Amino acid sequence: MMAFHCLPGMRLFTCLLAGMTYLRRGLVTLLLLGLLTPFGLAQQSQKPPPPPPSLPRTQQPPLKTGSVFERLEGARERQERRDARTKQRRTRLANAERRRSVKQLRQDLPRLRQLVSELQQELRQTDTRNVLSVGLRKKGDELGKLTKRVCKNIRKL
Repeated sequence: MMAFHCLPGMRLFTCLLAGMTYLRRGLVTLLLLGLLTPFGLAQQSQKPPPPPPSLPRTQQPPLKTGSVFERLEGARERQERRDARTKQRRTRLANAERRRSVKQLRQDLPRLRQLVSELQQELRQTDTRNVLSVGLRKKGDELGKLTKRVCKNIRKL
């Protein structure tokens, strides 16, 4: 093989291209001489890796061996059944949520009436020109929280 030297006037890129050409010629020569064949034989003598273990089959029915139209029709029917089950599930969940909201409303509304009447009585008895009592403030806060919860449950209906 000939040695390659970059000449002083050559650009670096041209020099690299010329060097790669010589390198390729050397590899082709080695291949033709048979020096690289032991590496190829060593790779071929190795056993191929075993195939991955087969996965268990799903519970879906096997595909029909008919035409493409029949397979597409079967896929469409399966999708419709899945959609119907999903719709039923969503309906059941929505109905359960409505029942919980109504139950919570039935518990909260009497407590709301009671808090309003207690707050009115305390306001009548207290002199509001000075300072309001801490109990009055706490009942007002509880009334606000209860009102928010009632509004949220009404929106769910």
